[in-house]
Amino acid sequence: MQRTVFLFAVFLVMSGCGSTGPLDRYTCCRQQPLGTPAKPGELRVTFLGNSTLFFSDGEEHLLIDGFISRPGLLQFVFGRIEPDQDRIHAMLERLDIEEQSLKAVIPVHSHYDHVLDAGEVAKRTGALLVGSPSTLTVGSWSDLPRSQMRNVAENPKLTVGNYQLTFIKSKHAPAGPLRQFFGGKLGAEIDAHSRPPLRAGCYHEGGSYSILIEHGTQRILVHASAGFAEDALAHPDYQADVVFLGIGGLGQASPAYKRKYFRETVEAVNATTIVPVHWDNFMRPETPGLKPFTPLFDNFHGAMGFLVEQADNSPDRTLIILDSWEQLNLSRLGGRD
Repeated sequence: MQRTVFLFAVFLVMSGCGSTGPLDRYTCCRQQPLGTPAKPGELRVTFLGNSTLFFSDGEEHLLIDGFISRPGLLQFVFGRIEPDQDRIHAMLERLDIEEQSLKAVIPVHSHYDHVLDAGEVAKRTGALLVGSPSTLTVGSWSDLPRSQMRNVAENPKLTVGNYQLTFIKSKHAPAGPLRQFFGGKLGAEIDAHSRPPLRAGCYHEGGSYSILIEHGTQRILVHASAGFAEDALAHPDYQADVVFLGIGGLGQASPAYKRKYFRETVEAVNATTIVPVHWDNFMRPETPGLKPFTPLFDNFHGAMGFLVEQADNSPDRTLIILDSWEQLNLSRLGGRD
């Protein structure tokens, strides 16, 4: 009985019960809903929770991660996971993706909360699956042909439709042994001989990347894990207007680590707009009204408080936080010649 009560208490804490209205505290970082349709060629991004980002210029699209199934805590801890076909179908229907208009599905690394559904999304849409060898292993589970997959370890630059992509080797945020056991090891590859359903801990990192996306004059960096490879982004070719910045685990880091992380990402690429990602409880549905994990598991407000302070200290820098299914018009945030 005591064990049952304990597990139920852990479930309540981890699932974020009682953590209502977390974004109400950050009205300074919220934007008005976009009230006008996109103009031809105008680049927009839709936030779909965790670090799943849907980029669209009205004709061609990119999907970062494409983590849709979002299995719950009990399944994560005690069960095995696999893509939820009904949820994938519903998401793709809502995104209204026409045949061949989704050019690529790009997991930033191969933990399950990034890569789980990537192969199935690519299979349904005909998009390329782009990522590390471990990501391509997941694609093979969906019977994708090799011609539909690209290994970024072999070719870190890729053009897909109207988008130019550069993959910059990075590092995952620090993670302790317990988190790696349940969520996948750092620096390890996914076993190519396994098949889902699998424990979440079988989805190993397989290498992490920052992704520079160029579209016309727009330059966007997706850096979805709160780790960094020192000086990896300190190159004039990697300058970006907007950075989608992973903050999972950042709130629990030391002040020195937070400052170093900010310098190695936002300041390194001279970004003027910061959009936090990987902050919500990805064991809950991606419906609007996203909630973070509670402080026992992560410190969302510690991370956001740090970013608000950094934005306040720089009048040329803007911090925007999005709820699920909210859009950001990237074409209105400046561009580079």
